[in-house]
Amino acid sequence: MKHLFTLLLLANLALLGSPTLASSAQENPAIGHVTRAQGSATALTMTLIEPTARRLTIGKPLFAGDRLETQEGARLEVRLRDGVLVTLGEKSVFVLQSLAGQKNDNTVLELTKGVFRAVTPEGASQPAHLLVNTAVATIGIRGTEFW
Repeated sequence: MKHLFTLLLLANLALLGSPTLASSAQENPAIGHVTRAQGSATALTMTLIEPTARRLTIGKPLFAGDRLETQEGARLEVRLRDGVLVTLGEKSVFVLQSLAGQKNDNTVLELTKGVFRAVTPEGASQPAHLLVNTAVATIGIRGTEFW
């Protein structure tokens, strides 16, 4: 019994010392937030222990590495700290890789599935350095709307 108690105590201490969502949020500040939401959308945050899913609603913070997912009939609009406005259509999967100035000079986004629209800030003194990774893409410029 004494060994079991010692083992449980050590396991709890190990968990307290491991990164959690709260501590990673302090080390990894928000790179943006949700500005509009319609239907069901979630963010999947990877931690060392296991992925954590959270429901996205207006005002919720977003972090580098978050995987955003929208369900059927859903739409999601997020504003990144560098001013870029991203809108996701239904049934989309989108990863916020990094924000310019964090690990590199570009804001890096990844579209895995679905549709999105990105608008860079109007009147910015420097253009946004935006890199979008995707397997296949069709580009529409000016007037492309789906919300």
